Amino acid sequence: ILPSELNDGLHGSTPFVCRAHDKGFIMVLRSGSTNIMVYKSDDLIEWTRIASMLMPRRSQIDDARIIWDEKSSSYLLYFPMLENSKDSYMSLYGIRTDKNFKNWSKPQQIADWGMNIKDISVYPNPDGGYTALFKDDKNGSGIYVSSAESLSGKWSEPVVITPEGDKATECPAA
Repeated sequence: ILPSELNDGLHGSTPFVCRAHDKGFIMVLRSGSTNIMVYKSDDLIEWTRIASMLMPRRSQIDDARIIWDEKSSSYLLYFPMLENSKDSYMSLYGIRTDKNFKNWSKPQQIADWGMNIKDISVYPNPDGGYTALFKDDKNGSGIYVSSAESLSGKWSEPVVITPEGDKATECPAA
């Protein structure tokens, strides 16, 4: 159940919910094309806004996700972003914050695969490192996979795992 404040601000955004590093839950969502809001809940019913970030002017973002990075003891808020109107595709950007959501870094590019990425989700691997699944809207469609040893590390060249050009394909989010 989303509070009316959240329902009014979604504008086509898909909320992303994950477990907090200590207890409770974190939800991130995009409001409009440049604003990301972060909420916290102990019970998935009552939500409190803990942060709101406005991206740089002339930028455009897609839905945001968040993941706890055990190595750096920080959260990484990540999202596809068209940095300015001269760019022809969205790259992966991230913002780091501490466990209390008080100190935020500036947006930094994490990966540029030369694709217009959408619907990206990053998962920790059981044996270490991370895997990203995403859709490419620039070169046709299809779901791609890439991996990295760390969230801010060098990501591998993406490999398509579904038929390219399959416009009906949507990327999973968990």
